[in-house]
Amino acid sequence: MSDEDELFKRLRPILAQRLFVEIDEVQPNSRLIDDLQVDSLDFVDLQYALEEQFGIQFGHGEFFEPTQQWINKDGSLKTSAVESMSEIMPELEPLAQQGPVSAKAFFELVSVDTLTRLILRQQAKQFKTPKENLT
Repeated sequence: MSDEDELFKRLRPILAQRLFVEIDEVQPNSRLIDDLQVDSLDFVDLQYALEEQFGIQFGHGEFFEPTQQWINKDGSLKTSAVESMSEIMPELEPLAQQGPVSAKAFFELVSVDTLTRLILRQQAKQFKTPKENLT
């Protein structure tokens, strides 16, 4: 079983509980906003829950932040945000090749898979291997 699969098995009940949805609704490809009805307050709650459950810390700008650090005045994502998030959101790259990516379009792409890869990236930064903090 891959690291992503193992982490998803652990993440799934956390998301179901925090978002008040049935566990079967939480699938790897479930989009947080469109499918699971996540709003801005839910993103804040999820950040703290993930930090607590997985022993990681998100620095300023490392979690989904609709702030000046990520977003230009015209509402598009800054190039640095696109580059950073493309590492864990391969579906963002084709969109970025078409022109500026709106914050709305970006947030509509964020899925459970995105969260899984974001957690693994944070673990890799903070621990020797991602598996050290899976159990």
